[in-house]
Amino acid sequence: NTNQTDTLLRIDSSSLETWLETEKRDYDLLRRYYSFHNRNVLAGEIMMKQAESEENVHLKERIQCLTRAMDSFSAALQTSHSRIAVTRRFIQGRDGFFDDQKVSLSDLNSRIHSIQEKLDIAKIQQRVLNIVELSENVDLEPAKSDCLAYSLVNVSDLYNEYASVLNLFDICLLIIETCRHDQRETITYLWKNIICEEILPSVTNSESVVDFLNNLKHNTLFETSDVLIGEDPNGQCEKFDSGEWIARLKNRVSTLGKELYNTGTSFTFPLDFLVMELEGLRKQYDDVRDDIPSQPWPIQSFIEAEIPFSVLLESYDRLLSEYSASRLQGVDYSTQFRRLSNISY
Repeated sequence: NTNQTDTLLRIDSSSLETWLETEKRDYDLLRRYYSFHNRNVLAGEIMMKQAESEENVHLKERIQCLTRAMDSFSAALQTSHSRIAVTRRFIQGRDGFFDDQKVSLSDLNSRIHSIQEKLDIAKIQQRVLNIVELSENVDLEPAKSDCLAYSLVNVSDLYNEYASVLNLFDICLLIIETCRHDQRETITYLWKNIICEEILPSVTNSESVVDFLNNLKHNTLFETSDVLIGEDPNGQCEKFDSGEWIARLKNRVSTLGKELYNTGTSFTFPLDFLVMELEGLRKQYDDVRDDIPSQPWPIQSFIEAEIPFSVLLESYDRLLSEYSASRLQGVDYSTQFRRLSNISY
């Protein structure tokens, strides 16, 4: 049982260590053995070897190994008080033998940073895998599916061979954020696709809405999507005038905003652009539904994304200074500022 196993692992024995390495070949038991004896760097190395193994190891197990490696190296860092910290032994070949070497605190910090990057990407890869497994519309080659499920895909391939190809716009933004790549045009392009995905194809009774949506979908993957006026003969279009798309879009912006904006950077959540487009959509909807009160759902989505009020006010201030009323399709600036000011108190 677990208690008996823990008791055995607490025995400081080179014979037990050799047996765990060469005979039992149980990586987790070996990690626990090293952890019990405060040999945390070795425990971390063992987990990294398993996480990056060329064997058929499922992604969930690899993520678990990376997490344990992070914990072990962090523990080694916390218990180290000298510049030359603790003994590390590199695994050589497939026979499980080790060579003793020294590891510095700077090396420990470097390893922790490297593992965190691998772990962040692996968790995004797990999200892609979940989408692929749950979706009936994803057509992925068996070899690519296996690679996604049983290996650590490098970040470039994860973006180009999976997220981009499968039109997973949210995932693309998360990868860009994780890699700290400030690619403004690409980020704007992805957000335009996200907005279009929630609204198009669409049908409306307003020519102004048609013009707005046609401009919005320009240079996106939805450029050929229908924007119809009057009737939808095939019954395939979103009814813009019903406003049913608002809740979905609002939820998607706020959910993704929470992940992107509060990570220490904000370039993947282009607030000025989003304010402009969402307020434009709000104004178009208000014009076709003048029978119901206007709802400030764009502001609500930003608040739910935990954007600071001061940042919101600054964004609207910039738009007031830089764009004409026609650029925002006639948004009532004074009303928006009054609403924002009231919310911020």
